[in-house]
Amino acid sequence: MLRDLQASIIVVCTLSIVIATKAILCRYWGRRLTRRPWHADDWLMVVAYLITLLFLISAIYGVFRQQYGKHDWNISANERIASENHPGNRFVLNGFGILSMVFCNLSITQYYTTLFPHYRMRIACRVLQALTVCYGIITLALHQIPCVRHRFGKPKAIHEPCTINFASLAVYSSVSGMCLDLANVLLPMPIFWRLHVDFCKKVRLTLLFGFGFLIVGLTATRVYFFATTESSDKTYQAGRIILVNGPEPALGILAGCLPVMAPCFRLASEKIRWSLESSKNSNEEENIVGDPASVVGAAEGNPSTPGKRFGLGNEMRCTV
Repeated sequence: MLRDLQASIIVVCTLSIVIATKAILCRYWGRRLTRRPWHADDWLMVVAYLITLLFLISAIYGVFRQQYGKHDWNISANERIASENHPGNRFVLNGFGILSMVFCNLSITQYYTTLFPHYRMRIACRVLQALTVCYGIITLALHQIPCVRHRFGKPKAIHEPCTINFASLAVYSSVSGMCLDLANVLLPMPIFWRLHVDFCKKVRLTLLFGFGFLIVGLTATRVYFFATTESSDKTYQAGRIILVNGPEPALGILAGCLPVMAPCFRLASEKIRWSLESSKNSNEEENIVGDPASVVGAAEGNPSTPGKRFGLGNEMRCTV
């Protein structure tokens, strides 16, 4: 029976899977519209998507097997025994979250190298990619290696050294990841504001590439939850963290796909505008039926209906 935060965790993780899947599909559609082949950034994002799926499925699995989101006093004896038989799920879940963040950031930074052909920008992107890879290796090692020999010795119980500093280690790793996310979001902003375009377009570009600020806010919330975790009610506190941490990789994929998805938005807006114009012109044609003056005007070469009826055509641009 689902209690406390468990139903909310399942809903949030399911919605996150839907968001990430639609973002990848729209990225594929955007590449098809622009007739551009897939590059390294696209494949890195696909890897991040697959790891995100494993992360979210593991979180849902943890709700049923490790009672994530349920208060400690609501866990029965049988549920507690089943939870103790799968103690490593928390470390697997954390590993998937770290890998998803690493590959998503690598994809976004790689996309910057193809979008901005500036030498200094490329150098900055390579440095940020190197820092991201180092962060992933070091964080995974700190989270996993201390527990390896204890797992082999005690397969159904994690030794105390594996869990005693878990919260503090999670705080440090989350803060480091948040700094990398923030650097990834801020990296192209100076270029946008130095472009010789109108102010509104600069704002649109900032909003398009600045969606990652939302992810930074979620990471800051997760850091707060890690820092205030109560050791007496670990399952409920883990559920609180998953509620914030679950959408992070999915929104990261969405943020990385938004610039590539721009042709999809443009095509959809053009179709909506064409549909509205077509409906408006149809109404105007119905209104002039039976009006002799309008019929005569049309016969003399002065039609009362607009000549340009179709919004789509050669003027549609699908460049990113």
